[in-house]
Amino acid sequence: MKKVILVLMMIAIVSPGFAYQVDPWTTQDTVLQLTAVSTIMIDAWQTWTFLHHPNFPGQSETNPFLGTHPSNKRFFTYWGTCVIGHSIISYILPKPLRGFWQFFWIGAELKTIHWNYQVGVRLKI
Repeated sequence: MKKVILVLMMIAIVSPGFAYQVDPWTTQDTVLQLTAVSTIMIDAWQTWTFLHHPNFPGQSETNPFLGTHPSNKRFFTYWGTCVIGHSIISYILPKPLRGFWQFFWIGAELKTIHWNYQVGVRLKI
């Protein structure tokens, strides 16, 4: 996990020195990024519910980056890295790839959210 954070930090630090100029950020980019971050956070909330709810005894997490029984520290580090990393990558990608990246992760997260819901993970406010 520390290596992932280090790589993302290096990308953020080095990216202004690349020969290309970052494409301007548009309203569409903002909407897509907010949607992507929202789906990431819903997935995180479902994971938290799953890990801390008594209706799932003996079950384990299947995300290989989190491990089967992640600590709270690992949980928050992972999901924080996902949100920050996705946002940094979205910002530095050229316009054509940016939309693809955002749509891809929105779709991937929606699939995961749906799967979690099917196996009984419900969000309660």
